Amino acid sequence: MKTDCIAVAGVGLIGGSLAKALRIRAGFKKIIGIDPDPEVRDEAVKAGVLDEAYPKPGKYLESCGVVFVCAPVPLCAALAIEISKYTDKDCVITDTASSKSGIIGDVESYGRPVRFIGGHPMAGSERSGFQYSREDMFENAYYLIIGNPVDRAAEETVVEIARNIGAIPIITDAESHDSAVAVISHVPHVAAAALVNMLEESNAGELGRQIAAGGFRDITRIASSQPALWSDITLSNKKAVTDGTEKLIRLLEGIKDRISMNDAQGTGEFFSRAKAARDVMSGEREGLLPRRYQVVVQVPDKPGMIARVATVLGDSGVNIRNINVAHSREDIGGVLLVELYTGDDRNKALETLEKDGLSVSAMD
Repeated sequence: MKTDCIAVAGVGLIGGSLAKALRIRAGFKKIIGIDPDPEVRDEAVKAGVLDEAYPKPGKYLESCGVVFVCAPVPLCAALAIEISKYTDKDCVITDTASSKSGIIGDVESYGRPVRFIGGHPMAGSERSGFQYSREDMFENAYYLIIGNPVDRAAEETVVEIARNIGAIPIITDAESHDSAVAVISHVPHVAAAALVNMLEESNAGELGRQIAAGGFRDITRIASSQPALWSDITLSNKKAVTDGTEKLIRLLEGIKDRISMNDAQGTGEFFSRAKAARDVMSGEREGLLPRRYQVVVQVPDKPGMIARVATVLGDSGVNIRNINVAHSREDIGGVLLVELYTGDDRNKALETLEKDGLSVSAMD
């Protein structure tokens, strides 16, 4: 890397967390921020997260070896291109957006070459804004990086930084990325929103909303995500989301036909196939989707932390059902995911872990 100076454009939840991780974990000596909000700029500089902060790109970027673009999906490509007008030709520009093909295509179609590497850290939170940013946001989280066979050095620069902030880099291509995130994230958001809208449009009315719990709450939790954000994301990944939604519709139409024809074997196969695939994915062996009492815990990735959490809960009489590190956590914003048996266990776990000085929240 050319210099020890790095810049972050967009100092919100992801950009702020990235700036903190670059400072604390990766050890960059100079971090420059770009954000249109003066209050965010002032807060980040006063907190020591940024050395300098500006409202828009400028000549000050000439000294930067890498610039991270952490902006909403519709703005990423244009901002990366604007930034490239002020950076040295060796500077690597990368982004953190949830879709890749459109952004990379727009950057590559620009009139002059831009040393751009697409990136997508699989981390986040239900909250937004710099005030909720954390230096451990990317710890043990997958970091998808779009490989560039023409510029392996730029690709390796982003891979190295991802490792240094505690993430797990995975090299892929833009089409595979967009197809994968459509299936595991974008289409499920569409489906969750559809399920909630179905409840609202059904005859279940107030009773349905009153008793909506257990499995329904679990599988529709992501419908509470920011509407504008997810509108931008799904539209930016239009082809993959459309393809995925069409496949989901075909599956739903198939099971609808089997149910209407009283096809017990076909209906059973539909659920059995899903259960077998889900069990391998999650390690769970339960037939029905139970009510899940879970808490997410923010802890550093160092020896003894899982044992500490388990010991603290065990000493207080809380029975742990499962505990694991969350690698893909865009929606839960946690590092450790602890599952308990009862609501009382969950409430006691929250109280006990908070008393022990840990940051913890319920996953409802």
